[in-house]
Amino acid sequence: MVKKSNRTKPPQQSSHLYMKKVQTYLVSASLRNAAFQNLFLKSSTRHLLATALAIATVGSAQAVNTEQDVLTNKTDLTAAASYTPATTPTTTTDIAFTNGTYTTPTFTVGSALSIGTVNTLNTTQSLVITNNTTNTTLTLNGGGDTVSGSSSSDLIYLAANSNLTIQTGSKTLGLALASGISGNFDVAAGSTLTISSIVSGAFATSGTAFQKTGAGTLTLSGNNSFGGGGGRKFGLTAGTLNINSNTALGNNQTIFVIAAGTTIDNTSGSSKTVNGNQQTWNGNFTYTGTNDLNLGTGSVTLGTTAGTVRTITTAAGTLTTGGVVANGTTATGITKAGNGTWILSGANTFTGGTTLSAGTLVAGVSSVLSTSGAFGVTNGTSSGAIALGDAATTTNNSSPTLLINGAFSVANPITVANRTTTGIYTIGGSNASGTASYTGNITLNKPVTLVAATGGTVDFNTGTWSTGNNAIQVGSAGNTGTVKLSSNLSTTGGVSVNYGTLAANSNLGSTPVSVASGTTLSGSGTVGAITGAGTVAPGNSPGILTASSATLGALGESFKFELTSTSINYATANNDILHLTSGTTPLSGTATGANIFDIYFSTAALAASTAFQGGIFTDKSTSFLSSVSSGAFNYYVLGDGSGTHAYNGTNYYTLTEYDTLVGTPFDITLSTIQVGSAAFATGTVSNGYVMQFDVATVPEPGTWAMLIGGFGLLILIQHRRSKLS
Repeated sequence: MVKKSNRTKPPQQSSHLYMKKVQTYLVSASLRNAAFQNLFLKSSTRHLLATALAIATVGSAQAVNTEQDVLTNKTDLTAAASYTPATTPTTTTDIAFTNGTYTTPTFTVGSALSIGTVNTLNTTQSLVITNNTTNTTLTLNGGGDTVSGSSSSDLIYLAANSNLTIQTGSKTLGLALASGISGNFDVAAGSTLTISSIVSGAFATSGTAFQKTGAGTLTLSGNNSFGGGGGRKFGLTAGTLNINSNTALGNNQTIFVIAAGTTIDNTSGSSKTVNGNQQTWNGNFTYTGTNDLNLGTGSVTLGTTAGTVRTITTAAGTLTTGGVVANGTTATGITKAGNGTWILSGANTFTGGTTLSAGTLVAGVSSVLSTSGAFGVTNGTSSGAIALGDAATTTNNSSPTLLINGAFSVANPITVANRTTTGIYTIGGSNASGTASYTGNITLNKPVTLVAATGGTVDFNTGTWSTGNNAIQVGSAGNTGTVKLSSNLSTTGGVSVNYGTLAANSNLGSTPVSVASGTTLSGSGTVGAITGAGTVAPGNSPGILTASSATLGALGESFKFELTSTSINYATANNDILHLTSGTTPLSGTATGANIFDIYFSTAALAASTAFQGGIFTDKSTSFLSSVSSGAFNYYVLGDGSGTHAYNGTNYYTLTEYDTLVGTPFDITLSTIQVGSAAFATGTVSNGYVMQFDVATVPEPGTWAMLIGGFGLLILIQHRRSKLS
């Protein structure tokens, strides 16, 4: 046996037997009569009886557990012969696996077994308790601390560097906590307790009655039902808890309490979603992120312990919190640390703001001003602020990323902190469809990257941009969606479209915009000089994009223009226009075959002798035809909308296909014409120049032959007339 040295020794057997006999007399009805006792007993005997009664009373009020060690050559935990001393375990037995070498380290519970506690001191073998006989239960009653290192509150104790698994075998083995008890699963440092059996039992309602203690690891993967209503709490007090099933935390009315310095994880091999348990976060904790974990929709409080901020470190993977996160007693804010991802999808009401130190923080719900939101309550301008970056960002050279996952809005004001990092500050969306929106103020103290997931749109319809003249990048590898700038901003650092599409729908003033090859600049706002080898597609089907200048040549842009009417309206923008305002050099360079002009006639039919105006418009009172005429022009016609070429969600015919469809060949001629007065919504321009596309039919070959023959006949007649004269 391995017993504590201060264990009280039992009394001598002779005195013990005598006192038991006296106790038997005392509990009889006749001896309870005081008069009969006085007649039957002498005064000295009366004194001995009083002493015996006191001992009996103490013994009945406080049962004392005993330790029974499992023999190294035995495996049946229900058999008396498997223990020393060789007695059948009872509710006051602390069974212990010693540090000896067990012949077979797998032990069975063949029938219902109710004991005090389970303890292992074995550091050389991984032990297993299972069942292969009949469906049964192992019940823990607690109450003992007979095993060296254990605590009186332990239900299961694992000494340092030991491993124990409790699991169902060919038959079910349940693990039950006796009704109304309090106790711990105490797993020392370097040890792992793995329980796949169903853990059940309505433990005590006072305090945190059931806890995981010790610096080691507890893995729960069964269909657990422990706890329940009445305020019952299961606490992660120390070490690591692997939440490896949806019901790992027991009955969904059981409150899960997380203490400071602890770690949670999911090592099951697949993602798990907790079954709605309420949570209390009493300190900073870490999520390892072996597999994704969703903590469910149970409400969360930031706890009763000291501190104003709770720091949640997601080291890897994705942690999701779906319940409403509310203020604690003193804690009102959160900090996201670690390189993993944390999704907040509850209508949270905490008020202390959010700091993103590293990794990715995702909003999974919309803000409701002054009420709730993924990042708590905000007024959109000052309260509930989100800070990207802190001191740890610099220390770890982190890349804080703030995203919205869905067609949601975030109204919180956002500040990119003045923290140097070799990483990248990113704001955007992970939604692959729909539009996510940022509506709060944004302040930049460092450059930022704005991203939209491929197929999705992120609209920065912010209150106020304070750019600090920092550079803004658009898009990143794998994120080729559309970023909309719908609020005015200006930065000398410029805007670079590196991936996807930028829809500039606001006034960016003189902010230069570079458009990389394979990307697109669209929108109906105002920008500075446009450079790069990407595509400029003004408007939002259709519209006018205003810029100071654009670039042609081998490294210059390509263009897409939609023309819907032969009667242009500069105010309502019924045709796409790139309005270039420079009075000196609106177009730099000369177009080559690398500059592609795709012209989309958004009309059901082309008609001869008509003209469409649109495309490039320059304020400069000089024709720019020679600058663009050598570009590669492609023409498309909407027709009945069943063509093979898709643009902006509409199918067009190529001009050749359209000719075949209608049976009439058409020809398009490019020119530039001077416009005496163009009344743009931003002001009237006099004597500018605009592209014009003249539509004509091409005569059939037979018609050409007849015309040529007729022309020859006229020449012959004229020749003959000349001779006669």
